[in-house]
Amino acid sequence: APFDGMIVHAGDPFPAPNQDRIEAGPTVRQHQIILSILDLDGPRIASFKIPESMIDRLKPGQTARIKVDAMPDGSWEGVVKSVASRPDPTTMLGGEMKVYTTRVEFSKPVPALRPGMTASVEILVDERENVLSVPVDAVVRLDGKYQVAVEKPGGVGWREVELGMTTLRDVEVKSGLKAGEIVAKSATPLLSEAQRKRLSDPRKTGPKPAVPKKRRDDPRKKGVATSPK
Repeated sequence: APFDGMIVHAGDPFPAPNQDRIEAGPTVRQHQIILSILDLDGPRIASFKIPESMIDRLKPGQTARIKVDAMPDGSWEGVVKSVASRPDPTTMLGGEMKVYTTRVEFSKPVPALRPGMTASVEILVDERENVLSVPVDAVVRLDGKYQVAVEKPGGVGWREVELGMTTLRDVEVKSGLKAGEIVAKSATPLLSEAQRKRLSDPRKTGPKPAVPKKRRDDPRKKGVATSPK
């Protein structure tokens, strides 16, 4: 072995139905990983699964913030060490979302850290100052344009907006809105039947929920366009 450490079985957490566990007796295939050595004195590296919709924003050297479930009172700085060039094999077999293994190294030693602990990570991919943002569900792509439902006297009106960066929850609004304007948190239920037929990006608007015929725009469903301090 190249170094001292703890030997562990390289078991697949999501084995195929006909795949044998790594133990005495089963036949192994060519290039199959049977065991690995954990260097308990070396740098700590956490492995995360990143969805393909975000993978183009990641690269080695980016800073990260790691939280360990077993130590909820603290968090640690880290750095992205590697991003897989191909999706995980288990996600290539079915219709599930593809994920890429990304490894993040802790910047400083964490004595209480143990192999196999569960953690979450936030990776800084870009920074924006004085950004106006709305929830992702507040935006629909109608007639080839991104629009939001803005409250006005007597109901709501549709407003075209220019979008910027997006996360899983919020999206940056570059133009079309002002801080403090009231927008619908979920715009899709406010669409008329005619508008629903013109939706051009179902991935952005999500599923089309059934709406009773007697029900019209509901101004009670509101959100606020916000600008971080």
